[in-house]
Formats: sequence, structure tokens, C-alpha cells
Amino acid sequence: MSSIRPLIPLLIAAGILLGGNGLQGTLIALRGAQEGFSAPVIGLMGTFYFAGFLLGCLAVTRILKAVGHVRTFSALAATASAGTLLLVLVIDPIMWCAVRFA
Repeated sequence: MSSIRPLIPLLIAAGILLGGNGLQGTLIALRGAQEGFSAPVIGLMGTFYFAGFLLGCLAVTRILKAVGHVRTFSALAATASAGTLLLVLVIDPIMWCAVRFA
């Protein structure tokens, strides 16, 4: 148990982040429909999210080895937060696809 104790805050933070991301995925589709995006464009946003998720899974191992798990988590959480804020500022389907990929 003592070997897991340092990871508990990181796992809780990851759980909160993933829960918020799940809510965001639903709300982006609803907001896109409200803004007048077509159904294929909204579907494309979901596709870009999962393509970015796949690419991130392949790249994160190298990043973890280079800088460690704390810095990696901090940088990627900051990127996700900035992307969420960008979705509020820019109402453009191409930008939303790019943000969902990143």
C-alpha cells in the first residue's frame, strides 16, 4: 500500500479530468448542433478526438521517459484546459476539430 500512496493524488486528478472530458464530449456535440454545424461535421469532431487519443497513447511513452509522469501530466492537463477555453472563444468547426485532436 505504501508504494501506491504517492500515486493516489495523480489518480484522483486523472479521474476528475477524464470525468470532465466525458461531459465535454457530450456538450460539444450539443453546442455544435446549436451553432448550426451539420451532423457529419459533428461526427468528424468525434473522429478527430479519438484519432488524437490514439496518437497520444502512442507518443506518451516517449514523453514519460523523457520528463517523468508529473511533468507529463501537468503539461497535458494544461493543454487540455487551454483547448477547452479555446472552444468557447472560437466558433469554427475546423478549429474545434483541431482542438479535439490536440
